[in-house]
Amino acid sequence: MVHTPGAKVVAEGVETDAHHEAIQSSGADLAQGYWYGKPMTIQQLGVFALSRASMDNRQGEIGTGHEA
Repeated sequence: MVHTPGAKVVAEGVETDAHHEAIQSSGADLAQGYWYGKPMTIQQLGVFALSRASMDNRQGEIGTGHEA
């Protein structure tokens, strides 16, 4: 894998646990694929984004247990 200054390396086609584990140790900056989420409509994306924002807000209030 080659990193060019100012560029990110994106791994595509991550579909299984094994793919995800390999990508985690590969040095890729970003990854995409069905393992992370299936394609969705714009309406589904809106619902997903709002639910994630709500989860992130609650974790900030409750704490994740991973604070430094």
